[in-house]
Amino acid sequence: MHISLVEKVEDKKLESFDYRSAVEKVQAAVVKCLPPTVAEDRRVSAAIKHLEKEICDVAHDCRRQYFSGPYLRNRFVDIFLEKKASISDAQATRKQQIDLFNEAFSHETLGIRKRVSLVRTLIKVCDGFEPYYEKHVFADGERAESFKFMRELCVEHPIDFMIRTINDCVKVIPGLGQCTRDNLWDYIGSFCFSEEGYRKGSDWERLYDKLKAFELNYEERSSIRFDSGDGVYRDIKSLSPGTQTNILIEYIVHKDTSLPLLIDQPEDNVDNQTIYKDIRNWFLGLKSTRQVIVVTHDANIVINADAENVIVAKQPSPGHFVYEYGALEYGKIIDKASVILDGGKDAVKRRLMKYGE
Repeated sequence: MHISLVEKVEDKKLESFDYRSAVEKVQAAVVKCLPPTVAEDRRVSAAIKHLEKEICDVAHDCRRQYFSGPYLRNRFVDIFLEKKASISDAQATRKQQIDLFNEAFSHETLGIRKRVSLVRTLIKVCDGFEPYYEKHVFADGERAESFKFMRELCVEHPIDFMIRTINDCVKVIPGLGQCTRDNLWDYIGSFCFSEEGYRKGSDWERLYDKLKAFELNYEERSSIRFDSGDGVYRDIKSLSPGTQTNILIEYIVHKDTSLPLLIDQPEDNVDNQTIYKDIRNWFLGLKSTRQVIVVTHDANIVINADAENVIVAKQPSPGHFVYEYGALEYGKIIDKASVILDGGKDAVKRRLMKYGE
């Protein structure tokens, strides 16, 4: 029996060739074809063993030539590409897992990040915040810049705004008491990282919206301040009604204008000395620059301010007025005026005699 083995170094079956399995299959195939007596013959058995040896030798040589060729390089490349693909798949899976985690984390922490960002913004606003603004202008009275007209704006500080808003929405934290400047950071931490502890009808979203609205309380004030000569400007609201009246008349009569001046009962809450000393002199000085019309019951003003035209108004019946006018020294004007003026005719006569009229 002659068996010829053809060398095929490019045969890919050489990669997985199993010597034992091949020998066993050859032996079984040969024995199966022979009668038992022949198969058991010593010479046949030796021939079969020789064949098996030859098969193994040839297979060994062919495998050695196969593996010494481009196989190892190609196999290395194949393994590298497989590993690379495996790594790429692992990286893709890892990236997908990271993306899923980030998405879940972002969703779960959205409220926290919003609250922290808002608090950071509010704290940043505090830097350089000015809670008080003032504008003022000066005006002359008897002295230069006797009057100071002020407008003030007082704005709630952002820290106080946060404290007020937190106390409106958040329950008192046990052991801390209401939110104050001393424990504000404890309440801010609770607001940022907890969704519990809110008053009925409130939650973190309501508190967030109120803080974001940034509705600061503010107060606008207007005032008139007067310097009586000591260099201190005092709010006239803190002064007596008579002093207030006198100060305001001083401002009015010293205002730089040629418009007519109409004053109703300037003597209210003002003593007689002030009327004679100040108001009389002011009205006398104004006569050359402005028309002055005064509604009064005070004889001091009518006589001492040298009224040029006295208008006497009477109301004989509801809705009906009768007017008579003229200088004091003409006709019966002084007699008619004395009926209306405080003190009557006697007071008028005393003043006329005193001042030489």
